[in-house]
Amino acid sequence: MRLKRVLNEMAEEVANWKNYLRSNSMLSSAVKILNKITSRGYTAYIVGGAVRDIVLGIDPHDIDICGNAPLDVIREMFDTYDLSGEEFGIIGIKINGHTYEYALFRGESYQKIKGVRKILL
Repeated sequence: MRLKRVLNEMAEEVANWKNYLRSNSMLSSAVKILNKITSRGYTAYIVGGAVRDIVLGIDPHDIDICGNAPLDVIREMFDTYDLSGEEFGIIGIKINGHTYEYALFRGESYQKIKGVRKILL
């Protein structure tokens, strides 16, 4: 009985998520970006404040995406625009009247210089 209840609750949550996607064009378009990137064998995620907002039940006002698809691949797949931070692996994507920032996965490491940590990208 408990398993049946859990499965029903999960099905309800999935249905709620799908309804939310249909009602939020910005989020729906972001998922289309993710699907297109992953269909080419790459990985991509919605990251940052949008995730926090969704968890809190707030409609996100901007959505950032992070992935491992090289910027030239993203340029082939989408209408893109350059951002001042492109040297850091960030470009903009335009789709369905919305704009998104796409960033390459990266790690940060720190080097201690005179008692201060310096970020090395």
